[in-house]
Amino acid sequence: DRGGAEVLAGILGEERARGTVLLIVTHDLEAVAGLVGRAIVLRRGRKAYDGPAPATGDELRRLYREKVELCSPLPLAGEG
Repeated sequence: DRGGAEVLAGILGEERARGTVLLIVTHDLEAVAGLVGRAIVLRRGRKAYDGPAPATGDELRRLYREKVELCSPLPLAGEG
């Protein structure tokens, strides 16, 4: 829910400010926008992007779309 997400974002922001390393795995790009400094995008289990995280949910979605949705399919294990 929205209230819970805001509380979690506050806690994660405080921990990041203290220098705590956080590993967040999510499909909710809005929830992490502005909280993360580095983004790793996986596509079919392989790293498609590893670098600075965009600051907004829209930019994160654009990055995801560019690196995952618009790419030609990667072969699965045992294919091609």
